[in-house]
Amino acid sequence: MAAELGYEKERLLLHLQEALAEAIARSGLSRAEIASRLTKDRAFVTRALAGSNLTLGTVAALAWAAGFRVEVKLVLISTELRAETT
Repeated sequence: MAAELGYEKERLLLHLQEALAEAIARSGLSRAEIASRLTKDRAFVTRALAGSNLTLGTVAALAWAAGFRVEVKLVLISTELRAETT
């Protein structure tokens, strides 16, 4: 059970990193320009895209700086897993 939870956490982090990197690429802005819009340095963007202390606030800020908004969707994993946790 703990292994599945760890996997889900890592999976979410990876998806966030990929989505942010794609949004920045689609914006046509450089990491330095994204950082400037947030009054941060380029290293802040690089660290965030590597998953370093990636908070919901940082995700929202990076998306906004690239001209995007974050939307959340929860998907049911399986009925077997739900039965194990109840």
